[in-house]
Amino acid sequence: MPRFIKILLFSLVLAVALLGTVKAERPLPLVINEFMASNNSSARDPQSEYDDWIEIYNYGNDAIDIGGLYLTDNLTTPTKWRFPDGKPGVTTIDAGGYLLIWADNDIGESGLHANFRLSAGGEEIGLFDSDGSTLIDSVVFDEQTADVSYGRHPDANDDWRFFGFPSPGGRNNNAYLGEVSEVEFSHKRGFYDAPVFVTIATETKDAVIYYTLDGTEPYNTTGGRFAGGTVYTNPIAINKTTCLRAKAVKPGWKTTNGDAQTYIFLDDVIVQDSQATLEAGFPSSWGGISPDYGMDRDVIGQNMEDLFGGIYAATIRDDLKSIPMMSIVMKIDDMFGSDGIYTRSTSQGINWERPASVELFHPDGREGFQVSCGIRIHGGWFRSHNGTKKHSFRLLFKGIYGPTKLRYPLFGEGAADSFETIVLRAGANDGYSWSSARYTEQYTRDEFGRELQRATGHASAHGIFVHLYINGIYWGLYNPVERPDNAFSASYYGGERDNWDAIHDNSANEGDKTAWNQMIAKCQQAANSNEVYQELQGSNPDGTANPSYPNLLDVTNYVDYLIVNLWGGNWDWPWKNWWAGRERSDSSTGFKFYCWDYENTMGNNLGRSPLNKNALNNNFSQAGAPHQSLKQNAEYRLLFADHVHKFFFNEGILTPESLIGRYAGLAAGVERAI
Repeated sequence: MPRFIKILLFSLVLAVALLGTVKAERPLPLVINEFMASNNSSARDPQSEYDDWIEIYNYGNDAIDIGGLYLTDNLTTPTKWRFPDGKPGVTTIDAGGYLLIWADNDIGESGLHANFRLSAGGEEIGLFDSDGSTLIDSVVFDEQTADVSYGRHPDANDDWRFFGFPSPGGRNNNAYLGEVSEVEFSHKRGFYDAPVFVTIATETKDAVIYYTLDGTEPYNTTGGRFAGGTVYTNPIAINKTTCLRAKAVKPGWKTTNGDAQTYIFLDDVIVQDSQATLEAGFPSSWGGISPDYGMDRDVIGQNMEDLFGGIYAATIRDDLKSIPMMSIVMKIDDMFGSDGIYTRSTSQGINWERPASVELFHPDGREGFQVSCGIRIHGGWFRSHNGTKKHSFRLLFKGIYGPTKLRYPLFGEGAADSFETIVLRAGANDGYSWSSARYTEQYTRDEFGRELQRATGHASAHGIFVHLYINGIYWGLYNPVERPDNAFSASYYGGERDNWDAIHDNSANEGDKTAWNQMIAKCQQAANSNEVYQELQGSNPDGTANPSYPNLLDVTNYVDYLIVNLWGGNWDWPWKNWWAGRERSDSSTGFKFYCWDYENTMGNNLGRSPLNKNALNNNFSQAGAPHQSLKQNAEYRLLFADHVHKFFFNEGILTPESLIGRYAGLAAGVERAI
């Protein structure tokens, strides 16, 4: 039995007095026999969609109608989904038969569709009797792999195995014999100044290790391709900046995702130029666009080649170790080939997502991470090479690549420690690579705005700064941040991610706009009615909660969000560049707003955001629409005024002393890196 799976199985004793179909009124000879928590291309539901599935097996001698029983992905909520009653043609399992349930939260579709999805990151499944409390069977599972099922071997047995050839609705055969152990390296990722010989090993006897040095994934047989890589036989000499990827395989065994180690030799990095980048396998053009490779010799040219008397060249080694390092390692063609995501930077969506390995390590030796994930280009205007040749990225953690979440405290204390996606912001509006920001660029404005929102007492995306490398080539200063989508809202305000609407720039990124449209309409009605203003917040006219009124807007959150953006003189808002989220439940506390793209603020590009900018004169639609209506309401105006006073006076977060201290601390952390 795999070491990380715990199976909770109740021994069942059944005395069947009746012949034929048996109604499920007590524990029966039923087991959760097999399931798939990450179905990418394995089996389609009746609607031709690849969804999670659960298989129930009847190991008894009679057919059983399970109508009225319950299935759940949370053992503390046994009655989460009820099998339909009165439909024996759908819910009856023959003796020795199987029943398939699609765990896709699409209960409106024909067939058996549960009102939950399975988490490939691990959770639990429970089958309960019709009384809603008697447990028939359950399984608690850990991380799952895309298109690999997990089930009993043989059927109804206590031995759980992975299946590379899933059998939904059929007998469990051809289970993996085991799971290959991860590869281990003698030398860990980090900075090196002398050659080393790296040995690679695995605890799995007779496993073969494959490795690559060109960024490609070793032994990747996806789509029937040839298993690439070199078979490891002897220690590997590492004497320059190198990206080493390795994977162990064994016939009949489940293969792991492999690992990667990036070894940085700063003496290489500081002299990287266009020629060195080409020699590393990078193309001479991105679909006809001339790249801008290499370090700037005008700034850090060695041997007094620079324009600053060597002051930056003298400290560049330490500067490159002043903040964490992030390494993206992948097939170069996937990034820069004719159909590479960087070459086709304006293309969006799942078709423009590619597999990659991402590592983080700290100069002080603290534990970092390596994860296999998907990567896309991120952003709006600055996707275009005409806007900048330094693009933002988005990392997506999915079962088809590796773990379904990055589990690492990337942003430190007070922040979430697991993530479905991370955005790597390139700086764009607030960076040197865009000519219109020259001489006012800071790289820190967006991070500062999100810090200010958190200082008001509300959730806002956390971020850090890193030096980013792509296949060992230095790519610049980047700002990894949380993406304020539905999973983000659930992390900080509670609830299930699938129960949160996520609205981005007036479109539903997740969920729908039903509650959003209700909120906008209610704000319009509340302009001249305190009664409706209270209803908007789920309250009676006296301010007491009324469960019959849905709470549509967290007014305090909204006011504080506006004040932070107005203080900064945000030129590029609120008619775009915003996120909002609301939980669809009776306990919802209304829409929350999140700062996003706070770069055109605080004097950046002076023609747009001078220091006396009045952002109230902006196009105040979209995220500004509630304010346009509510500013006519006396109670709202009083709340707004109270919070302006709170933040701008008496050592509030927007007093000069507080602002200077906060900004100086942020700037100091990234000064040497810049």
